Amino acid sequence: MFKKIALGFLAVTTLCAPTSADVGDKLRVQKVVEYLTTSALSGPTEARLMQVASGVAEDKQNKKTNLYELLEAAHDSGVTQQKVIEAMLGSLDDTWVKLYTPDEYLATRARLSGASQHSIGVKLIQSQAPEGLRVISLLPGGPAQGLIAPGELITAVDGITDFKAMSEKLSEESDKPLAITVLDGSNQPRTVQITPCDFHSKTAYITDHQQSVIRVDRFGPNTPEELSQALDTLGPGPVILDLRFNGGGYVDSAVECVDLFLEENATVVTTVSSKARKVRKTKDRRATSRPVCILVNKYTASAAEIFSAALDYHSGAFLVGEKTYGKGSVQRFVSLPGNWAMKFTIGLYQTSAGRYIDKVGLEPDSKVDMEPWKVSSSQDSQMAEAVSWSRIVRSSAAKL
Repeated sequence: MFKKIALGFLAVTTLCAPTSADVGDKLRVQKVVEYLTTSALSGPTEARLMQVASGVAEDKQNKKTNLYELLEAAHDSGVTQQKVIEAMLGSLDDTWVKLYTPDEYLATRARLSGASQHSIGVKLIQSQAPEGLRVISLLPGGPAQGLIAPGELITAVDGITDFKAMSEKLSEESDKPLAITVLDGSNQPRTVQITPCDFHSKTAYITDHQQSVIRVDRFGPNTPEELSQALDTLGPGPVILDLRFNGGGYVDSAVECVDLFLEENATVVTTVSSKARKVRKTKDRRATSRPVCILVNKYTASAAEIFSAALDYHSGAFLVGEKTYGKGSVQRFVSLPGNWAMKFTIGLYQTSAGRYIDKVGLEPDSKVDMEPWKVSSSQDSQMAEAVSWSRIVRSSAAKL
């Protein structure tokens, strides 16, 4: 059905040579329909997507017979193709579907790839009481290091106090100093001047040599090599992997990271779609057997959950913290004409144990509830539990 409509679309475009709607826009919408009807887990029909697009284009009399005519009507009535696409995506039963503008897609790719970024170098979450942006961690090499500490609260940026406006201000591509008002642990305010700049931050790095703690912020293309280097630097013995606030990244990268701990041919994850099952297994022989403790919280998601579940199942890794987020679905990024992009769900993940974790998550072996802003601070009780585990493991090994 789609091929017939697509051919009709192209034929009309060629014959009529319309100018009222941008060709890139029209091709973009057609590509969205093609991808969703052939790959999306929710399996929308072309007729359903056409119906939704008709609604947003206010084609109440259903006189339009193909996408070309529909988009022309939408354009003529002042409806952008972006709104048409967003309407189609919004009709899906898909929590993670998203349309990316060219700038958003470029920024997302840079973040996932581990490329240099332009920012002050802090990881933040919204705080309600007191209101502000809570500092969770500082990115290595970022300009905020030494000026702000984990756990502190940003209450204003250049005099702006609104959550969204502060976040946008901190994300701007600017080289001007920002006046950032911060509350420390005793609620004493101070103002620091921080200038955003370009810097490259590792995705896996040692945060405590003495206790053998490695922070893994996300799973990007460079994470396996960075994690391998960190493990080599620490040498043998138990290691603590801090995956709190790790929202995932590339699953292939997470699988390669599992390679560092397990022998080859161990099942890491199975991707289940409406069309097939794909099993990913370890294949590298670099693995070094060592006790592992993994710190997780409610923000640990997706590829980070897959990684944690694999080490838990195959090697008995000890999980400390809170129940994880529970994002066990597979998203696909596709490029669209005009440097736009789309992300949509194509399947579900099964862990090494054969469990679906979507909307379920992983339960830690030692549950330690804690306010998120205490991460990396002197009040980090989750880290204290992990360090206690490490000392017991080292003591037991010394007695053997």
